[in-house]
Amino acid sequence: STTAFFSEDRRTRFELQLWAELVSSRRDKALVGALRSIFGADVEQLVWTPGNELLLAYPDHAISIDAHGDGMRATLRCLMVLARLAGGMLILEEPENHQHPESLRQFARAVCTMAQSQRVQLWVNTHSVECVRAFLNGARDAASEAALYSFRLNDGVLDARRFTADAVDALDAAGTDPRYLDLYG
Repeated sequence: STTAFFSEDRRTRFELQLWAELVSSRRDKALVGALRSIFGADVEQLVWTPGNELLLAYPDHAISIDAHGDGMRATLRCLMVLARLAGGMLILEEPENHQHPESLRQFARAVCTMAQSQRVQLWVNTHSVECVRAFLNGARDAASEAALYSFRLNDGVLDARRFTADAVDALDAAGTDPRYLDLYG
């Protein structure tokens, strides 16, 4: 996640800054909706305590985000950054980490939908074919264009090849794993 490079104190300040901006524009509601759809969680709202702790409030209790699994924490922090963007680009490094396959599909759908509505271009770096499929399908669900880029470095020369979502589907249907496209020329 974006915050992984920060110490705990800097991460808290970073999240607090994002939080203030998200609440003032009521984008926190979009975060709650995303958590509900991705994880099936009955979250009613997000609460930032005076002790600098972010809580997920459920109908009859509240739990710190830090008491949840790594997947939910990474998802919420990613969505906090995305919810704050308008235009521009968001780069995700291996977003499948700590995600259950079904939550990955729902996460990809939520991220693609939010990015489309906010005119944010996504760049997803992964080695996971499941992640590729999840984001291609998420982009389709968001009525957004998606493509797969395959990179190969040969003797200091970088070769980049672009494949449309339809081309990736055709490769997949033919039994060709898109992670190994460099083997095919």
